[in-house]
Amino acid sequence: MRILNTIRRTIKRLFGVNIRHSGKSPHQRRDVHVNSINRLMLGMVNNERRKRHLPPVVFDQVLYQHSVRWSKIMAGAGTIYHSNTILENCCMVPSNGSPTTITRRMFYTWKKSRPHWAWMMDPSVNKAAFAYTSRGKYSYGAYSFKQRYIKQEW
Repeated sequence: MRILNTIRRTIKRLFGVNIRHSGKSPHQRRDVHVNSINRLMLGMVNNERRKRHLPPVVFDQVLYQHSVRWSKIMAGAGTIYHSNTILENCCMVPSNGSPTTITRRMFYTWKKSRPHWAWMMDPSVNKAAFAYTSRGKYSYGAYSFKQRYIKQEW
């Protein structure tokens, strides 16, 4: 029993999931890695921003919900495209590998794309969130972000 309690505490600490009383359906439990991949993606973005003396981006729950929803829509359609409702980068990479591997692939794919990377390094962007959904051979990711309001003097 002590071993099980230790395992439960470790899982809760690492993933924020209470195994005994999760209250989630099996379909939702599949997204356990969302918090850790979000931390990974925002950490990589902020490391690059720090090198350029840019302010860090912070996690935003509303953007996260949009990223989850949009990655599922793209996975259902089997293609990538923008929602045109919010600023986002979209990506499709092979789904083989761990969640960390898939997240890193998406980050480096965006880093190689000049327009996507420009948005990720834009100093006016202050909030962001990331999610992906795997379907078949591919994973579909959405990195949603928001610019802070900049008052322009005329």
